[in-house]
Amino acid sequence: MASASQLYLLADHIKLSLLERQRAISLNLEPNSQDGHISRSLDSFREGIEALEQQQRQLADSDPS
Repeated sequence: MASASQLYLLADHIKLSLLERQRAISLNLEPNSQDGHISRSLDSFREGIEALEQQQRQLADSDPS
């Protein structure tokens, strides 16, 4: 299960990858080499957020107050 800090690092990595892709496009280079990697990273990020949301719901459900 991913922690919030791990997801923050993954989000930063995705942002940098997207900036690199944008730069490659602006230089008329081939940006597609990173597309699969970016897609997998976005999937991992989504799954991590879903896991944290589920964990938060479980903690809220088990809260006796």
